[in-house]
Amino acid sequence: MVINMSFYEQQKKMKEQMAHDVIYDAAMKIISESGYEGLTMQKVAQCAGIATGTLYNYFENKKRIFLYIHKRVHDTLLKKLLEVSQQDKDPVVLLEEFLRK
Repeated sequence: MVINMSFYEQQKKMKEQMAHDVIYDAAMKIISESGYEGLTMQKVAQCAGIATGTLYNYFENKKRIFLYIHKRVHDTLLKKLLEVSQQDKDPVVLLEEFLRK
């Protein structure tokens, strides 16, 4: 069996995913407290516990962070909707289950 990614490539990918997760959580917290207007690169970096310069390595501005959040939320909702819709149940029950998830 041939592994396509080296250890260092896998490590880099995992580190990047961890950074995105921390940034996502921080940005969601700020948006829930202050709205989009309250979202700044400095606040996200501070909340995430990273340097502002490091944040810019992952996202060039707050619009890019917001677009990332939008895509991630959309993908999560779509995945859950597909999970629920594949069940053989009454549509009303399916909708209730989706809304609970």
